Amino acid sequence: MHPSVRETIDYIAERVPYAGGVVFAFKNGETVERSCFGYQDMEAKIPVTDETLFQIASMTKSFCTVLISTLVDEGLLDWDQPVKKYWPDYYAYDPYVSEHMTLTDLASHRSGICSHNKQRSMMTAEESLDLKQWAYRARNLQPCFGFRERFAYQNDLFNILGYLAERVTGKSYVELMQERLAKPIGMEIFFRQIVDENETRYACGYEVDQKTLAMERVDVHVVRPTSLCSGGVVTNLKGIEKWIRFLAAGCVTEDGKRLVSEKTYAKLIRPLIFRSFLSYPDQYQQYSLGLSPSVYRGEKLVYHGGVLKGFRSAMGFFPDLNSGYVVMINSSSGPYAVLKRVLSDIALDQVQPDYHEKCDRMITSFLNPVDMEKQCLPKQEMPEEDLQKYQFDGVFENGYYGRMKFTYEGDGKLRITYGKEADEVAFYRGNGIFQLGVKPAITDVRYNEDGKTLIYSKCEFYSPDVFTRVE
Repeated sequence: MHPSVRETIDYIAERVPYAGGVVFAFKNGETVERSCFGYQDMEAKIPVTDETLFQIASMTKSFCTVLISTLVDEGLLDWDQPVKKYWPDYYAYDPYVSEHMTLTDLASHRSGICSHNKQRSMMTAEESLDLKQWAYRARNLQPCFGFRERFAYQNDLFNILGYLAERVTGKSYVELMQERLAKPIGMEIFFRQIVDENETRYACGYEVDQKTLAMERVDVHVVRPTSLCSGGVVTNLKGIEKWIRFLAAGCVTEDGKRLVSEKTYAKLIRPLIFRSFLSYPDQYQQYSLGLSPSVYRGEKLVYHGGVLKGFRSAMGFFPDLNSGYVVMINSSSGPYAVLKRVLSDIALDQVQPDYHEKCDRMITSFLNPVDMEKQCLPKQEMPEEDLQKYQFDGVFENGYYGRMKFTYEGDGKLRITYGKEADEVAFYRGNGIFQLGVKPAITDVRYNEDGKTLIYSKCEFYSPDVFTRVE
């Protein structure tokens, strides 16, 4: 293990707990770091190996866009054509958007629609494999911003891309992933929606309480479903190192087979929309097709991370240098945020004397989470007149979310029951509004006086989804 990697892991371990992980870095095509550390199962003391299977979360998006790119090269799809060309039943929140939303818009987060991740809790793992169902529901998503106005992260629209792939090939998305990516690249690709009960290599995730530092085990068999095409891939170090080398080489496999044309690869990593400045002055991000082009220490870096309950991951490559890195860990705390910096520096041969300042910054941020409650409206007592004015109890339905049950329990508390997820309790803020401030977004419920409709939002930015009473 590289001394800077070892020192960073040890420094953080003294301050916050973590389970285990893997790291990989290569420079000019040559491996310069490849290590495993910690446990895939802390209770059973099973160590992490290069075959341990990690949930890679949103790093999955690059798999989806590369798969679509292979179909683009065959003329079956086109990044710049409207979705309706391949799926006539498609529509969006606006007539103009319905006609002009392209595959590129879906993959670059410029649709105007933000994350609506709560809907996953309504689906079984088997149902989340049904991309047609996801796609038809996603037509009802409402925007937070204007079409192509600004970057707005959205997971479920990637399932429309997967559904289009199924429509034009007649094969399932899982089949296409295995045939077009896993087999020619020579890597194992699993999916968190398809759990093999006999597989012993799955890493257990660990969610770390940011106040007590207690570690909650997240067993792979009970991890809730996620978007198949934007967060569903599970793989190991042996596989992900082949993937990052493949990307850095221009989508060319180790045996020299080009899976994506040079023209399409250039589009895959070309910046399409500004994303954000990061907390460090030497790196900023834009977004392309399932990847984030950026600049790091004066070099072009193409990057993506992944976050799921109990798992964190990051990968990046320098396309002009045939260099890159990967880090995957199975806990919500720990060294991944700093290790991606260390590994980048190793790949660039610009290792710093130490990374204590960056570690301290990460630890301070982790131990002092944003107080979402402070972003809510002030709590209020429930006036008797509001109890008479609004009809709080009932079952309400929305074209994307399906049905939610709302129950007023007294003392200003509204219970929201939805799918298999634990109930949420929001608090009264006045004028028929209930809110709950819990990361990653405020739960906001706004009743209309007619008793027939309400507006529900659980996005990082306010998104007014209308629900109609059905019971």
